[in-house]
Amino acid sequence: MQQLDLICATETQIGSLGSFFFFGWTISAIFVPKYADSVGRKPVLLATYVALVPISLGIILSKSIILTMFMLFFLGITANGTCSIAFVYMIETTVPEWRAASGSWFNVFGFSQPFFLGFYLKFVSNNTVSVLVFGLILSIASLVLMIIFAKESPLFLLKKG
Repeated sequence: MQQLDLICATETQIGSLGSFFFFGWTISAIFVPKYADSVGRKPVLLATYVALVPISLGIILSKSIILTMFMLFFLGITANGTCSIAFVYMIETTVPEWRAASGSWFNVFGFSQPFFLGFYLKFVSNNTVSVLVFGLILSIASLVLMIIFAKESPLFLLKKG
């Protein structure tokens, strides 16, 4: 985000960066979970990870604060897939005796990311591009692993008959 020249940006533009992400997440909460219930978890997760790649590239390469805001909006839309739908998928595919533990660990890792990111940006480097590239690599790896190994949720298949 160094390339956005935030020194010249208005306070509204800077404040809108985070708001656009959560606006996308909120809007997608209306339709993404219901869509995953109707077509299955796996297709929604695959679509999410496919969408994450160009969105992440757009954020990394963007030199416009306006373009970055729109990319963050779309990133927020994908957050429902990577967080909400992925959590439900994991719970539905985990053996019953491991569900509570795996759900807890999913949340521990998910909610600890901002702390690690903040620590990295404060004490290691303020280069956000390296963090974004790392996130892009994880998204591509997740997509490849989903394509190779993921099956549809047994609970979804049971509901569909």
